Amino acid sequence: MNTRIVAEEKPTPFFVKIKPVVAGKRFIKDEFATGEQLTEIEELPKAYLGEEIKVDWLRFYGDRVWYHFSYHNQSVGWIQKKALVRHYRRLDIMPAKVLDKHQSASARVLKAWNNFLDVSLLDEDFVGVNPLEILTQVQEVKPTARLTDVDSLKLIHHQIQRGQPIILWLSRPKNAENRIMMLTGYTHHHVFLLDPTTNYLLTPTNQALMGKWRGMGAKAIIY
Repeated sequence: MNTRIVAEEKPTPFFVKIKPVVAGKRFIKDEFATGEQLTEIEELPKAYLGEEIKVDWLRFYGDRVWYHFSYHNQSVGWIQKKALVRHYRRLDIMPAKVLDKHQSASARVLKAWNNFLDVSLLDEDFVGVNPLEILTQVQEVKPTARLTDVDSLKLIHHQIQRGQPIILWLSRPKNAENRIMMLTGYTHHHVFLLDPTTNYLLTPTNQALMGKWRGMGAKAIIY
């Protein structure tokens, strides 16, 4: 094969999953994908089947979309989009990146969210500000949504595909407390939620998320 680049894009890094079974030649090593052409296509090594990989570059070679990926922080090569699980994407946000025991949960979320905005909201330390008040003000100027039905899942997928996490605002009238979380990805049956109070990456089902949503009057900040 000798196909030239039609277009390319450097996206916000994200994770996808390779199908457990990949038929045909859908893979090319780094050294065989030059800046101009794609050659030496081969079958995907079995070690990567069913695994989660990190994507950092997209290219159109002819009429095919190829993703450049790494595995366990090691650059591997290019994989054709057809070899990937369709409903799986997770943004590169891990608990360790927002961990700070001296900051409130809302401050941690705001700090992580700030990295995904075109224009930074605040200085990186968020000195002298009340993150809860800022998130409240953001709700007044940015669209919000309730994730309670199938259309909500489409909204989640679209937002994550744009490379933008979703801020979840869960109110608890009984004890007058609010809980701030960040939705960072999805699968066919689950979503990925970053909980800054515990620094865990949670994976509730779509049904569980929507069920709790209906009972808590929660909102999602969409931007």
